[in-house]
Amino acid sequence: MPLTTIATTFSDSNENLRENLAHIKEFAETIKAIKHTQIRRYFHEVKSITYEEIFMLEPKLLYGIGRIKSSAEDAAIKTAMKTFLLALVEIVEAINSKKKLKNFKKFMETLVAYHKFYSEN
Repeated sequence: MPLTTIATTFSDSNENLRENLAHIKEFAETIKAIKHTQIRRYFHEVKSITYEEIFMLEPKLLYGIGRIKSSAEDAAIKTAMKTFLLALVEIVEAINSKKKLKNFKKFMETLVAYHKFYSEN
């Protein structure tokens, strides 16, 4: 199942909860090179955004991708960060209802928790 679908349909009552959690764990492992503070910064953005403002999140994510190109961080961190931000851009583009935004916020909360466990820093 694509990450975009998981993020926009994720909820505590989802019948595919175990499968979705497994996909989120796998994604968290993929991006474990990213500093936890960077993940939390984007989580804070998502957590505080309203449905009416969701369209403004995409430019912030794209700006983050642009900054990666000029950063001095190692290749593993750059790759992980780009993977993370591109996934968020796809998810944001798929949000077309308040319910999907609510599900995305739960997804991000879960991702932050798994990332904390798997992160290297």
